[in-house]
Amino acid sequence: MNPKESNDIDDDTRKNVYLLRLSLFHESVEPYAYASNGCLTVRLRAGRDLAKCVSVVHWDKFLPKKTTQVTVADFYALDGSNHVIFQASLSQPSKRFRYYFSLLQGNEEYYFSREGLSTTLPHPDRCFEVPYLGESDLFSPPRWAAGSVCYEVFPDRFFRGHYLSPRKKLAPWGTKPQRNSYFGGNLRGIMDKLDYISSLGVDVLYLTPIFRAKSNHKYDTTDYYAIDPDFGTEEDLRQLVTACHAQGIRLILDAVFNHMGDQHAIFRDIVAHGTESPYADWIYPITWPVDPSRRTYETFAYTPKMPKWRTANTEVEQYLIHVAEYWMERTGVDGWRLDVADEVEHAFWRHFRERIKGRYPEALICGEVWQFAMPWLRGEQFDTVMNYPFTSAVHDWLCKNLIDAQEFDQRIEQIRTQYPEDRLPYLWNLLGSHDTIRIMSACESNIQQVSLALFFQFTCFGSPMVYYGDDIGLTGGGDPECRGTMMWDPQEQNVQLLAQYRTLSALRKKYAVIRSGAYRPILRDISTQLYSYVRIPEAHRDASEQPLLCMINNGADPLALTLSDETLPDGTYQCIYGDILQRAVCTGQSLTLPAKSGNLFIRTGDKYAN
Repeated sequence: MNPKESNDIDDDTRKNVYLLRLSLFHESVEPYAYASNGCLTVRLRAGRDLAKCVSVVHWDKFLPKKTTQVTVADFYALDGSNHVIFQASLSQPSKRFRYYFSLLQGNEEYYFSREGLSTTLPHPDRCFEVPYLGESDLFSPPRWAAGSVCYEVFPDRFFRGHYLSPRKKLAPWGTKPQRNSYFGGNLRGIMDKLDYISSLGVDVLYLTPIFRAKSNHKYDTTDYYAIDPDFGTEEDLRQLVTACHAQGIRLILDAVFNHMGDQHAIFRDIVAHGTESPYADWIYPITWPVDPSRRTYETFAYTPKMPKWRTANTEVEQYLIHVAEYWMERTGVDGWRLDVADEVEHAFWRHFRERIKGRYPEALICGEVWQFAMPWLRGEQFDTVMNYPFTSAVHDWLCKNLIDAQEFDQRIEQIRTQYPEDRLPYLWNLLGSHDTIRIMSACESNIQQVSLALFFQFTCFGSPMVYYGDDIGLTGGGDPECRGTMMWDPQEQNVQLLAQYRTLSALRKKYAVIRSGAYRPILRDISTQLYSYVRIPEAHRDASEQPLLCMINNGADPLALTLSDETLPDGTYQCIYGDILQRAVCTGQSLTLPAKSGNLFIRTGDKYAN
């Protein structure tokens, strides 16, 4: 019986069933169905407050009678203001899955399949299906990268090591950067300051481009097979990699494969010889002849100095992928951050991953994608991306006060629902980068707001990516101001902020649940200035590992509340970071959070606090 045609229900029930029917969504692809830890995770979207007691009935289609199971789907996340996501983890020894959803509305049971919503069991052939969990189809990033702390360095602005720069004139260190400023930072300088980087608990060091180029930023590559003499030599890079590895740090380089510099030999040959050049089809000409003064070719961001590679060309593909292989083989670098990755064909990145992972399975591949990036995170292209939706959400709430905690919650929930849960620990969560305003300037130098943003960055799901200088409170607007020099005199550093970075990073090292545990928002609708969430240990981890409770009060006044939420495991929680250190509180008891504070609690036991 189709619920829409039922004559046995009243008008309100009929309306609710109709709304439920419109709200339901599932498809057997990511992020609604994906393999994880040998199981199939499935999600169902439903209207908020329209469905309860959701279960998944699943079986192996070849042995339905012997393999049918019923698995409860738990509430996972909000999806906007009107929908919720339920999630379940299904297991079949054969790794074959047919399934439908069972859900209650009122006292009536309904079934949801490809046939839609019905009160009768769906035909098996019209159920959802994942035919087989193929081994090579799994999302398989390097496990070491989950929850890692990444530190981004813009080499020219970090530190001048003992190296004779070929430039006769360098800008005085600490002066305001201009678009064409050169300050003389280099690879040896990074190596000289590696102990400092390590003191921040850094797991991954990411360098913006270091290959030969004309500009200070080096995103206009002229020779992919040479280290730019502004920064040093190949041997300097090799020594830096070795030094990083000795400190347990992996080194990631920036690969600019969307475009080259206009002084690259291949582009100069095209300009000189036109259609007769052997590289004529290595770029995208708009008209011939190729003329930089008239920009008669496709470029990055309409910049004549950055002609776009024709990455669909097999020869171009082979050339660029070989660049990555070359540097990994010769220096031992640990992976790549891929510039403007979303303007390069997916096919190129699939081939790139095949080649790199075929030789270096533990390499990390991170794409620069500013929007939601699910098309690149299906397991055959990138391991992770730079999570700019995270950046904008944090800036809008904690820096600019453009939204309240409820809208912030929706923005973070959007990230959680856009990606499979197993992708979340790998996302590079950044507060700023070489392309954005610095976090201190975004917060108008309000250290309280910066501290709250930092607290969230380091206790949220994902991998915090720290932009050099943010750790000591550097300021700077958009490019080029955000690319100022690192200040090494303690008198010019915000030591309070630096201590906070080190403390939070140490907590991530101490508590694995922060790096890879489940993330669930709690205590919603208490205040427009409160955002709280619990980090829950993975089921297969050490049983002694305890949940962590994270609470941000962005209000100007203390906030009193009762610690009660069905998602929060019962017990006593003690503050291990924040403004109320050692304060213990049990679920069901009252608690007052100081104004403008971020506090981290650990569950210490089942007994009530005194």
